[in-house]
Amino acid sequence: MVRSSLMLFVFWSLVSNQVSYSQLPFVISQSIPNINDSLFYQIDELPRRINITRPGQQQVWNFATLVGPYLQFQTSQAASGNTDQLQLSSDQGLKQYYSTDAKTLVLKATSRMMVGNTLINRIWSSVEGLPLPSLDMGYQDDHDFSTVFQSTLTLVETPPAWRTNLPVGMDSIRLSILVDRNMTVDATGTLYLGNGYREEVQRFKVEDHLTKKLWAKKIDGNWQDITSLVRLEDLLPEHHISYHFVSFESGGTICSVFLDQNGTPRRASFLIPKEQSKYYKPATNNNQWIFAYPNPALSYVRFKFLDVPPGEYTLRFYDVFMRNLFEKKYAINGEETVEISISHLEKGPYLYSLIDRTGKKIVTKRLIVIKP
Repeated sequence: MVRSSLMLFVFWSLVSNQVSYSQLPFVISQSIPNINDSLFYQIDELPRRINITRPGQQQVWNFATLVGPYLQFQTSQAASGNTDQLQLSSDQGLKQYYSTDAKTLVLKATSRMMVGNTLINRIWSSVEGLPLPSLDMGYQDDHDFSTVFQSTLTLVETPPAWRTNLPVGMDSIRLSILVDRNMTVDATGTLYLGNGYREEVQRFKVEDHLTKKLWAKKIDGNWQDITSLVRLEDLLPEHHISYHFVSFESGGTICSVFLDQNGTPRRASFLIPKEQSKYYKPATNNNQWIFAYPNPALSYVRFKFLDVPPGEYTLRFYDVFMRNLFEKKYAINGEETVEISISHLEKGPYLYSLIDRTGKKIVTKRLIVIKP
């Protein structure tokens, strides 16, 4: 299906579970999922200790430092009304629809998408679909794709921040995104993940250039391109770079790393083998304002803020006698993750509290510090 310089009118959707930036819809799995499979993975939102390396063969990537706050998963089933498609449903409520072509998963639709910094909870679909990295490509293969994805919303369904910019009398909008993608197998080697997990892989570098358009329509009228009229920041062009590590043994993507505009890893999704999944807490059990991990912790600890209203907060640390030790202040806007060094703390139990700007303690929890 995939061959050099082939141009397909397919689409790349920007999907995100809980973050403001765009995330590619890559399936983290040891293989192409079968019906009723469960795919277990974690997401590291601060992957600072990994090295992407330059292109080339026989490389070694040590990603054993990747750590996620909790287990996440997707389940696969036949798509309702279309037995030729595979539906993947995440524990975060996201649904994606794929068909398969040889060894390749092809994205057909997604239930939500980030457009700039605005989440659009609508079905986005394409006609041809978008192929994901697979062993159909070999080392130094370089393929280009051109992709279009669309969704239509009524005026009521349109984000409020957009609605005020629409011309008077419009009753619905249509969004489309043209994505020009370059996908290259630029490296091969050995990838190490946590808990002794090791795979021989080939690495895909994916570059996506996004051009967005917005149309509006009056009742019984024609669609009008209003992209230049509304001047929405969410409609500005975007450029994204990511790397995806595909196992030679199974043909599945076992780790994906997404870069920021400076080329620094900002997010990583990675496989958790099914036999290890029982040792991790699921995400759905951790919506408790703040979550510390790893816990017990050695020299640093991360705190993930969950469902916290935007505002200024203090994270205060105590000993077991509730004596103040130190504190950190944060301006939180949505779900965020921060990292704090605790190398100065002695071995033993501690407490930490999340405090709002009025001085009210929202929650207090326990942290265990260990030493070699």
